Amino acid sequence: MKSVGSSGSGTLPAIVISLLLARSVEAETLIVSNTSDIVNGNTRDPAALVASPGTDGISLPEAMLAVHGSPGPHTITFAPELLKQTIALSRGLNLVQDNVTILGITDADGASGITIDGANVSGIVLEIRASNVSVSHLRFERIRLFNIRIR
Repeated sequence: MKSVGSSGSGTLPAIVISLLLARSVEAETLIVSNTSDIVNGNTRDPAALVASPGTDGISLPEAMLAVHGSPGPHTITFAPELLKQTIALSRGLNLVQDNVTILGITDADGASGITIDGANVSGIVLEIRASNVSVSHLRFERIRLFNIRIR
């Protein structure tokens, strides 16, 4: 295949490959490492959060903030040490970035191993305004009626 302005073959495929590689570098897997809902890390983008997660590691709200505006796909998962732990939210979680997977961990029986407790949230516990989003293996408890909104 010839590209415009080229006398040889193979130029266009090389450009396409380099563009695909540049995009895939921006995809990131973020591992939530604590049960806090405090945001004290650098949430500018996923790479910034990994480099500067704050003194307590990465929280679920930090991970969700870090993927906003950053081309994906992105995966947010949880450290194995958080199995059977609860994340007690003091404010709702918002996700407006397309192509994000939030993947909880499971116990030996395949049951959700992370609980999201919404008792202290007065509004919406989880709002998703994005496409191609997957949330799995999380257990939500003590949420008010209609407090999970997906658009």
